[in-house]
Amino acid sequence: MIHYNKLFNRKSTILMIFLFFIFGCSNNIEIYENGKTVESINWDKTYLISLEIPRNSVCWIETETEELDYFSGAILNDGNTTHITKGEFISSLDYLNFDITLKKDFALNTPDNASITININCNNDELMFKKTYDIN
Repeated sequence: MIHYNKLFNRKSTILMIFLFFIFGCSNNIEIYENGKTVESINWDKTYLISLEIPRNSVCWIETETEELDYFSGAILNDGNTTHITKGEFISSLDYLNFDITLKKDFALNTPDNASITININCNNDELMFKKTYDIN
């Protein structure tokens, strides 16, 4: 019985350290407009998305909208590559930086309660981030 308690305590300790590292070291997605963080985004403006991740990480970005009948997709651009709705970017520094633009012309309707969710998956599920923003 003592052996099982020691084994359980060891596994619990390892799990707690792992969870602390994952939740304590991960940052959230930040969106900037003119150097200031924003909590909602507007149509036809370009915003910078920045996320602290390990250097040379490969990240898959997906955007999903809600309350829009038809939306062809957000424009994602890192200066070298442009994607619509989803795509892959590689961080060359300790940050993943890319621009996002929501073109109003790409939407069939633009209700007041629309929102966009940004999902970022880096290094095959090693780091995962998700945040939803209102679209004004």
